[in-house]
Amino acid sequence: MTRILIIGYGNPLRGDDGIGWHAANVLRKELTSETIRVLSVQQLAPELAEEVSAADYTIFIDADSGPLPKQITITNLKPDPLLQKPFHHHMTPELLLSYAESIYGRVSQGILFSVTGNSFEFNEQLSKPFQVTLKQLLDRIRSLIHTLNSESSAKQLHTETPPSVLAIRQ
Repeated sequence: MTRILIIGYGNPLRGDDGIGWHAANVLRKELTSETIRVLSVQQLAPELAEEVSAADYTIFIDADSGPLPKQITITNLKPDPLLQKPFHHHMTPELLLSYAESIYGRVSQGILFSVTGNSFEFNEQLSKPFQVTLKQLLDRIRSLIHTLNSESSAKQLHTETPPSVLAIRQ
């Protein structure tokens, strides 16, 4: 079975910066599978490396700033090959993947869902336009999880021992 870790991060007290936090909270209530773990954190930290190493896929959800508010960008991530220092103040998803690989010898496939924010003012709520974007973001994440689980099921069917071989071995 595919193990999926979802990490929504950002500051939930800074308006749209909290979209990762809000998305993770919604997904945590919906996704009750034993193979999916959902975390809401204010920032990424080295302590998450162990959980990242135990997952097949790690989905990161974060806000971004930029000229096109509400734009959802999906990026496949690789570990940061320039991991030089044992600790960085600003932890990126790529650096966290590197920590998982260097400390635990295993790294998951990283996928970043980044959404360009509209308002980063002190506020516990997402801006009105961003609330619609949150729904679109959640739909895309749900679709990805469905695809990952479907691919895992298909692989499992192809790698299982055929029933006729089991009958011969018995």
